Amino acid sequence: MGPGRAEFIKVCGERNCGTNWLEDFFLAQSAAELLHHRGFLMAHMAPEAFAQIERLPEAAQPFAREAMFDKLFRQHGRAFMGWKHQALRPRALQGDARAASCAFVIVVKHPAHFLASLFRNPYHDLLPARPSLEAFLGSPWLPVARDQLAPVILPSPLDLWARKMRSYLAFREAAPHAEILCYEALLADFEATMGAACEQLGIAVGALTPPEASAKAEKHSLKDYRARYLASSPWDSLPEALRAHVQAQVDPDLLAALGYPE
Repeated sequence: MGPGRAEFIKVCGERNCGTNWLEDFFLAQSAAELLHHRGFLMAHMAPEAFAQIERLPEAAQPFAREAMFDKLFRQHGRAFMGWKHQALRPRALQGDARAASCAFVIVVKHPAHFLASLFRNPYHDLLPARPSLEAFLGSPWLPVARDQLAPVILPSPLDLWARKMRSYLAFREAAPHAEILCYEALLADFEATMGAACEQLGIAVGALTPPEASAKAEKHSLKDYRARYLASSPWDSLPEALRAHVQAQVDPDLLAALGYPE
């Protein structure tokens, strides 16, 4: 696609990696149609559904809730090219007339930052809360069906990150218009990083101005996130006792392919 030729935009990325932030940017700055599912669940949920789930035993509630969400995405997800947090598969483009004019913006986060974020905000976690980051990293992760990872129990949350990242790299190779952007690079220099991606993907934008407010309930500002993520090495976001253990499990070639130095 040449400059300004994208008719559709799909933002993808793992949980806690800035997908809402980038969707806010494109909604404000681009005339292309953003394929998103904001408000989708509330619009399609039966009014009594949450009350029914809350009457279940506490341990069963996450499974029932996520199964209900999975069903809704199976029924309606093609309208917006699926869940934004899903593992990306090139076959998903087959038969979709929008694919040729859709720009896929995939945002990733350094594994240390991702793991610390997921522990703080364990979205779609089916297991009871773990008391510490060490316990969290040492426990399995059960993907939901819309993760598109097939029925599987992952050994740890780090495996969730690795599988998603590999799917993004494979998708970028196969999709006609897909770019992977590092969240930290966007924080450090949004204008240059997003500007280069928009030029490459053919996305016309009004201004390269990042949203200042967080889309999350915690409502941190852009300044807050820059202070959290750019003040030191990503590995410093993990306790020293865990750092070497996690580093040893991360494939350096995968890090490099995503644009991160070791």
